[in-house]
Amino acid sequence: KEAMFLLHHYTEISLKKTYEKVKASQQREQMLMKELQESIADGERFYNLVAKAREEDVQKKNATKNFHDVSRSLLSNIVSKVNDLMVQDQENKARIMDLLGNKWKRQEK
Repeated sequence: KEAMFLLHHYTEISLKKTYEKVKASQQREQMLMKELQESIADGERFYNLVAKAREEDVQKKNATKNFHDVSRSLLSNIVSKVNDLMVQDQENKARIMDLLGNKWKRQEK
């Protein structure tokens, strides 16, 4: 009878220890699951930040390219207009010289 009581008592203590170990394991598992979920959420936030930064970089590059294209076109138009003005200036100078030459010729006669 005493042996049965001791066996029962030992078994009860062993079960309590096992229960405490299982409970601690479950708590660790829950903690690890929470950390894993936080890590996944952090990874998703990081991915979103990287994707947003990449998109902003692409937009900046496109804006820069557009600016250069517009600037190049504007500069080309300015150069063309300056060349036209230079040609007109030369033509005007030639007309003035012709008019002055004709005036001098008329005065000499």
